[in-house]
Amino acid sequence: MENKPIRRRNDGNEEAEKRSWSDMPTDILLQIFAFLSVVDRIFNVSMVCRSWYSACSNKIIWNSLDLCEIKHQLISSQNFVAKPQLQVIFKLVINLGGENLTTLIIDPMLEVDDEHLIYAAERCPNLKQLGLPSLKGTTNLGLRTAFSHWTNLESMFVSFGSCFPYLHIFKIIGENCPNFTELKLSVSCVDKKTASAITKSLPNLKVLSVRSFLFKKEAAITLLNVLMDLDKLYISICKLINNNDGSVFPPPIMYDQRVLQRASRLQIYHTCFTGECNIACPASTMGPPLLHPFEW
Repeated sequence: MENKPIRRRNDGNEEAEKRSWSDMPTDILLQIFAFLSVVDRIFNVSMVCRSWYSACSNKIIWNSLDLCEIKHQLISSQNFVAKPQLQVIFKLVINLGGENLTTLIIDPMLEVDDEHLIYAAERCPNLKQLGLPSLKGTTNLGLRTAFSHWTNLESMFVSFGSCFPYLHIFKIIGENCPNFTELKLSVSCVDKKTASAITKSLPNLKVLSVRSFLFKKEAAITLLNVLMDLDKLYISICKLINNNDGSVFPPPIMYDQRVLQRASRLQIYHTCFTGECNIACPASTMGPPLLHPFEW
């Protein structure tokens, strides 16, 4: 943008003054930038000058960052988005948001690894909510390093095909995040081993939302027996259909009296078939279990 002369009247005389766009008051800039998309703030206004970059980093407009939303905005504007582009965008927005970010949702296309997690953790230590669609590229050491910065974390979404290689994530959260009370889990199967790992490491959970292909009755009983602070349990599972007559096999967690009796103490115990829930169920609206790094 070019500097334009602004006419001012001083002691009855008109004088031409040159004024830079960078001199615009920050409060006015923030009001304007609040109407812009995240993509515009990243690629356009933040590049104008140093003062605009500083305004684009202000905590008023940087509280939540959803990389899925950014990717969709770019696609809708007919911009092709590939993994290398998303990696560049990831670092740009992390640097802009910094310590002001309290919510971070990572897109599965990024295929997050240790470097991504640690980069975000060192610059965004005040996260309270984290969306982590895959742990495939991470290691135990990388996760421990990242979560050691996220001591304020309260809620997390995570997805993987099988829990067994990743059960250590619950222990890492429990050791580093004393305020953690909400887990959103999208996984192929929840069995007693998975439930025991959750109850042992996250005994203070208040809200648990699970989307899975299979949720075993023993797992539900374990969760309900141990998680005494649990208030809300949402479970969304795939519908199993009898190929002979088309009838539906309801899972035991929907009718077993041992499960229902233990769940009666909860404020909410909600089970549904994926895609058929007629209420705002956080479990059914999650992405399916991540069986492949590009599948969501």
